[in-house]
Amino acid sequence: TVEVANIPNPGCTITSDASNIYIQSSAIGLNNIYIYSISGSILKKIESQERLVTISRSDLPKGIYLLQVVGVDLMVSKEIGLF
Repeated sequence: TVEVANIPNPGCTITSDASNIYIQSSAIGLNNIYIYSISGSILKKIESQERLVTISRSDLPKGIYLLQVVGVDLMVSKEIGLF
């Protein structure tokens, strides 16, 4: 597992491996997770109340993406490279 971001409380940790992206959030309540292409198109939108979210990489080709996590007390944006 490669750590991508570790942001202080409230925040989230974003990690990935060859198959999945893992987002662990400290925020309570609904989080919206967006994955954008480098050109700005929304490729995935996930709504979750879970503190740990697993996103499959199987339908994302290799490349660079913007991952955004938005919650009541949280907004984190991180560029991620999937190779």
